[in-house]
Amino acid sequence: MENESLRGFIGAAVAKDPLIFSKSLHTQMDTLLINPVEILRVKDPPQFKALPFAILIDGLDECSGEDRQAELLSAIKRCFLDRPNVPFRLFLASRPELAIRSALQPGGYLHEVTYHLQLSDNYDATADIRRYLWRRLREAGARSSDPRARFQSWPRESDINALVCAALGQFIYAATVIKYVLDPRSSPYDRLANAVKWASGDRPKSSNPFSSIDLLYRNILKNAKDAYDAVNTKKDDFMLIIRSYQLISMLTEARNLTLPKFNLLLDLAEGTYELILSDVRSLITTYPDAMPEEYGPPQPGIRFYHRSFLDYIGDESRSQEFYVSIHRVWGNLLSLCMDRAFRYPVETKHIAEHLKDKDPLTAARINERVDRWNKEPPVQGINDACLLQEFKSVWSKNNPGRLFEELEQPDPEIPVYDRFIACRL
Repeated sequence: MENESLRGFIGAAVAKDPLIFSKSLHTQMDTLLINPVEILRVKDPPQFKALPFAILIDGLDECSGEDRQAELLSAIKRCFLDRPNVPFRLFLASRPELAIRSALQPGGYLHEVTYHLQLSDNYDATADIRRYLWRRLREAGARSSDPRARFQSWPRESDINALVCAALGQFIYAATVIKYVLDPRSSPYDRLANAVKWASGDRPKSSNPFSSIDLLYRNILKNAKDAYDAVNTKKDDFMLIIRSYQLISMLTEARNLTLPKFNLLLDLAEGTYELILSDVRSLITTYPDAMPEEYGPPQPGIRFYHRSFLDYIGDESRSQEFYVSIHRVWGNLLSLCMDRAFRYPVETKHIAEHLKDKDPLTAARINERVDRWNKEPPVQGINDACLLQEFKSVWSKNNPGRLFEELEQPDPEIPVYDRFIACRL
């Protein structure tokens, strides 16, 4: 923010309410934008008039879940559109997801107060994609230490034509190719050759409009997986880790989870995330400030570049052998957490600490029994696949007390996982 006065008012608002970022979007907008701007209007009119009164919000559809999209749109309406004195004009760019479509269509609560510009289905981005590829590749060649990439004849026109043809008008295809080619660990000349080879290869005839970008994602993942498997001594599942990163990072509770803590959570060796991400940096990036400063020095967090890649790995018909189901991710995480809890029972006190406000009765019971659990683990076969499969369903429908009740008082005549099945009925 270039306006120092406004920055000071916003900083004062955060200092007054450090928990503001955990509150509703409506409250955050009021506290961090509307109110500081109003204070600036009163205290410093010249600075207020100098503000750029335009707010651009791109990728609204990338908010996780329709509820969050609807909440954001509702907050925008209440904070900006319902208040005639608020000077801002908003520009929203998004794919037409259900929550957004419903708000904009006739009868929707934003229909009368917005101007809806729908891009024509006939728009052809081919010329823009061609210019983008030429410019970025020539810039990469000029900076490269590889003399082959510095020749005036690189890239060849046939290479550009192959990529433009494969893009099928999708700019994200060209952007992903550029990120792949510009990886600093390799020569752009060699990387472009790979991308052109994939683009020029035999593609299965398909009505899938994403077939080209899917093929690009498939080849990037295959190369990255092969490189990881070659040095992975623990035989960890490459795609299970990638999918776990994605799904866990979408949880509100995990928004500040750093990559080193992902390693701990998933029982991975130190430095695993560096190996995992080294060859997929055209799809996934890291950023250094995932944790607030009060928790220690900055550590890397994870961010997926584009929604289309998340759609790809979440659709079995598209990602095929690279698909990992949600159930497998949560099942693996459950197995790791339960194994750790009963391998090191003394750490179970942390579970009690976490539950003390939400479920104080269960927390008290855990604390009472930790000593006994430390001497005699209640369930030896915690990794039993059937137990884990049925327990996942029970956990989602019952409070944590049910788990500990079942684990502490098993019926010797009935396998424990059968008791969980009975709980579901």
